[in-house]
Amino acid sequence: SSIAHDFNNLLTLIKGYADMAQMNIENDQKTNNYLQEISKSIKGAAKLIHRLLDMSRENKLYRKVINVNRIIKNLLEMLSYFIAENIRVETKLEEKLWKIKANPEKIEQILMNLIINSRDAMPEGGNLTINTKNILRSEISDSKQLDCPYDHLICISVQDQGTGIEKSELEKIFKPFYTTKEVGKGTGLGLSIVKNFISQHKGWIEVDSEINKGSNFRVYLPSI
Repeated sequence: SSIAHDFNNLLTLIKGYADMAQMNIENDQKTNNYLQEISKSIKGAAKLIHRLLDMSRENKLYRKVINVNRIIKNLLEMLSYFIAENIRVETKLEEKLWKIKANPEKIEQILMNLIINSRDAMPEGGNLTINTKNILRSEISDSKQLDCPYDHLICISVQDQGTGIEKSELEKIFKPFYTTKEVGKGTGLGLSIVKNFISQHKGWIEVDSEINKGSNFRVYLPSI
């Protein structure tokens, strides 16, 4: 993380010089445009560094007892302006969902990343379905997490009718800097951060996907 901090300081210095250069070439519009693009790129790189730092921090999160259904409802209200009209959002939320002890901001970021990914996977529109349910460990025997020590969990699923992901790509999508999006449309860090946050909460994520039919991401978290 010290390297990331040093890199962030270097970006701040570069941005300072770019800003000063802009102030001194007001009459050279072409060069000014280039410098504006440099500044934008620096801001993007700085955000990336902050996300990397977030990933590297130790698991010392503030946690409290939360109801994930409430977070989902609040988040969908906030994201309604960012979801196209040709995407229909449906929710099927367990009425008496078990509570979890978690960091609410991290849970919100997990959900936001998954919802935005599903939105981006449906440029032509479709259904985006968010489900929550209580689940016992014995009910998910087909899961890879056979050594899970928790008997009571909640499952959050985010399902879309989008472009889908090739089977050969499924094992790679949670790796840092890997993305199936077009160049310039993503950093490739969203799903790796999602997996990292879920692991910090002693949970795991699974995905099923089929080309041209869509994907279903399922997050499992221990309840209290």
